[in-house]
Amino acid sequence: MNKTDYLENFYCSILDFLIKNKLEISPEGYSEEEIIKYEKLIGVKFPKAYRLFLFKMAKSKLKIYDHQDFSLSGLNYASEVSKELLELDKNEISSNQFVFAQWQGYNFYHFKLNSENPNVELYIQAGCAFDGSPAEKYNYGPFTDWLCRKIKISLNLRNQLEGLEINSLLIELDKIKADLNKIT
Repeated sequence: MNKTDYLENFYCSILDFLIKNKLEISPEGYSEEEIIKYEKLIGVKFPKAYRLFLFKMAKSKLKIYDHQDFSLSGLNYASEVSKELLELDKNEISSNQFVFAQWQGYNFYHFKLNSENPNVELYIQAGCAFDGSPAEKYNYGPFTDWLCRKIKISLNLRNQLEGLEINSLLIELDKIKADLNKIT
């Protein structure tokens, strides 16, 4: 893997991992034209890691998403939810943050539009842990780390629910992530 195409190689490895191990059947993404059209509509340029996520797998209803919506069509609603939560919590995120998903109306994922593999943060509405608790924020590191974490969570859930043997899968996933980190 070389520095110029490390993200493309990462996504090829992730998709190969998911399909080869029968964890997903046929991930589907958006066309370059659809992505560009949406970028123009909202006036942003997506980071490379997120753009590749959209291109390779965001149009699908993959098991690793645990019923979250990561589609282009879900972005407007995610943005609305984030604004409502931030207003309720009397909180804010910087103007260069992009909200790319929400979950059940009480949290959302966002990243800064300033690097090709931006750090992902989860914002959870105040009061979710217990009455009067402050808003919570969790940093997942680069977008690619966030995606690997989503896959690990899905694998652990399948292990608990279906008895899927995951030790070798976790090792393989960690190798994909380690290969990426050697380049970056």
